[in-house]
Amino acid sequence: MAADTDSYEKDVETLGEVTLHSFKAEPPTIHPFSSSKLSWDVKAPTSVTVRLDGADVPKGGERWVSPSATEAYRLSAKAGRLSKDLGVAVVHVDLGQCLMPDSTLIPQLLITTLKDRINANTSGIYFRPVPTQATNGTIMYVPSTPAVWISPDRLHISLQLAQRVKDFPDPAVDISASFGLQIIHNSVNVFGANRLAPVDENISVDVSFPWYAWLVPGAQIALPIAIDGIQQKARVATGEMITQIVGNSGLSPTNAKNLDNFFPTPPHTEKHGVKLFVDPDGHGVFSVTFCPRTGGVVVA
Repeated sequence: MAADTDSYEKDVETLGEVTLHSFKAEPPTIHPFSSSKLSWDVKAPTSVTVRLDGADVPKGGERWVSPSATEAYRLSAKAGRLSKDLGVAVVHVDLGQCLMPDSTLIPQLLITTLKDRINANTSGIYFRPVPTQATNGTIMYVPSTPAVWISPDRLHISLQLAQRVKDFPDPAVDISASFGLQIIHNSVNVFGANRLAPVDENISVDVSFPWYAWLVPGAQIALPIAIDGIQQKARVATGEMITQIVGNSGLSPTNAKNLDNFFPTPPHTEKHGVKLFVDPDGHGVFSVTFCPRTGGVVVA
């Protein structure tokens, strides 16, 4: 305990010797597609680590940043297990000349797209019947319907499927997938070159055979192999499906309706940002920001 106290007091003393000479962003306000230079100068003992947004950096240096929206950058110092905030530099992004169309219709659009795609599938996958209560209170079994919803920064898809398997009852295949969206910036300044791409994909596949399938001779060997194969194929197919949904892929026609071309690109603009969020009424919203590269007026 005494050693911990001594270490704590030493770290406090060390951080007390840290001095921030400067930390700034130049220019502090930029147009979309432009950059600002962060620069900092810190005087500190050799045992102190300086961090910019949690990443180790030299005690003096600079870094160019191109945020898509106004962003604050934090500089801190670390000694042992203690940290000390040194300062904040804010880069303001002027979006005044940008257009930001949004839509709450993405879940409905994707539900229809998923239905068409899976119904046209010839690999034996299909929407499995699930119990549904009719208006008169009776329980009926009808093909499942895809579930699609938006949460902050993510789009979610849930599928209740089944797979035809030779010599065995069809297993249930439940797929849960979610992903975020990002803008891929083209290094060449060509209007309209930027595109949407999925990011942080999370795909979960659960395959389960009816209990009586395990009573079939040879099931103890064959079914685990079948489950593993179905899971692998389903993960690959779901990844391809996400790419097609987002768009800009050789896996689908370039004129296919997808998230990348959901909003027509206004003349003389490029995609600059994308956002998934929930509005005050609880509706999931998909929004894309289109900005002129020169900071000029958008021609509507």
